[in-house]
Amino acid sequence: MHSIVSLLAMLSLGAAILAPTSLAAGKGEIGFDLGYANLDDELGGGGELAALRGGYHATDRFMLEGQIEGMFPDCTDLVECPDILLIYLNGQYKFRPGKTFEPYVLFGAGWADIEDDVSPFIEDPFEGQLVIQVGAGGRIYFGKKQRTALRVEVTGSFFEDTNNANAQVGLLWRFGKGS
Repeated sequence: MHSIVSLLAMLSLGAAILAPTSLAAGKGEIGFDLGYANLDDELGGGGELAALRGGYHATDRFMLEGQIEGMFPDCTDLVECPDILLIYLNGQYKFRPGKTFEPYVLFGAGWADIEDDVSPFIEDPFEGQLVIQVGAGGRIYFGKKQRTALRVEVTGSFFEDTNNANAQVGLLWRFGKGS
């Protein structure tokens, strides 16, 4: 529990420091995603996911992004569904910055909290594990000022012996057009 509080405090402090700079310079963005997570069977199989994101465009080609993601497995074969919360810090490299279509690759690391106290199928509840995320996606900006975009992304999350593939679609808003 102390690690959760510490991590959230560090993320909040980082956001508080970067937010005024991001807003003034037009280098920040926020967004949300909805999608599908193809989870390992021991985590309940596939299911929906929802994510909130905030990013800082450090340069034209590189962005730092914080992400909080919840996964909701279908759990047809489990006694009780696990609660899955993932928190990431990702780096994104953009191939065509400033264009209407902006493809990117990402790499990140974070923290996974998967709690399942009832299911006999999971021996280790994975609480507080390091998680690695890799993926690729693209933003399609629209509107006259191109501050709003549709985001499509495919990622893989890896922790312990678990590999999960995710497909997500979402919207994002830039604070000014900045980079």
